[in-house]
Amino acid sequence: MGPSLKNSRYLRALLSMLLVFITATSRAAEPPPLVIGITPFISTVALYKRFSPLSHYLSQQLGREVIIETVKNPELFSQEIGRHRYDLIFATPVMTLTALDGGHYNIGVASERKILPLLLVKGQSFIEHPKQLANKKVALPPRVSAINIMAKKWFISKGLKPEELPEFIHYNSHNAAYQAALSGDVDATFVASFAVKQMRKKLPLLRIIDNADYLPGSSILYAHSVDHALQRELTRLLVQMKYSQQGRDVLNQISQPPFREAIGSEYEVIRPYLASELGM
Repeated sequence: MGPSLKNSRYLRALLSMLLVFITATSRAAEPPPLVIGITPFISTVALYKRFSPLSHYLSQQLGREVIIETVKNPELFSQEIGRHRYDLIFATPVMTLTALDGGHYNIGVASERKILPLLLVKGQSFIEHPKQLANKKVALPPRVSAINIMAKKWFISKGLKPEELPEFIHYNSHNAAYQAALSGDVDATFVASFAVKQMRKKLPLLRIIDNADYLPGSSILYAHSVDHALQRELTRLLVQMKYSQQGRDVLNQISQPPFREAIGSEYEVIRPYLASELGM
């Protein structure tokens, strides 16, 4: 074997080692994925399908992978928040307070659309006031919803005694709770105004007989461990989604109104309702 052949093999081996070193160094320099935890308010499969466009959008804009994680129920989700499992959290109002109270997250953005809880009955119903729903059936949205948790105390504030409270029946969505009232399975439904607006496009009207005060909508929180510069960039990206066609498309795909900057104190308005249910 001639010297030139030996040198050639030596050079190839050296180049291979150099390539491996460069690749390993490059991978080591890549930041780890950001994990966004999504409050489990729908089935896990439906949740991943719904929020994938958001994770893809943020990954593209940040140049850093953003992955979705969730668990099967709100109780487990609260535990994961307590373990600081997530870098970001897409939270319902109740879960927003849970994360803020834990002391390891701060709010970044919130939905521009606030929640207006509406009490509705069928058009031909004799019921005109919440007190007339004593011991009757009322459909509510998912258990993780703020409306669900505030319902008992709200009805008491309307004059019902604890022993007169309606039988609250929990449905998988605001839309399902609306349809339950429409079909006559329950005597009334207590749901968010956005669901009523959606359902009225394709189903007969239910009649509004009362409403609670406005509540803040969903939020996105950041772990304190997330770099402050990255938090500011995330806020900028999320707020500006409404100004681009791509951003608006993603918001439509995840059924989310535009985001706005927010502060944690906005969510204190729901604490009095939650206190009796959750001991907050």
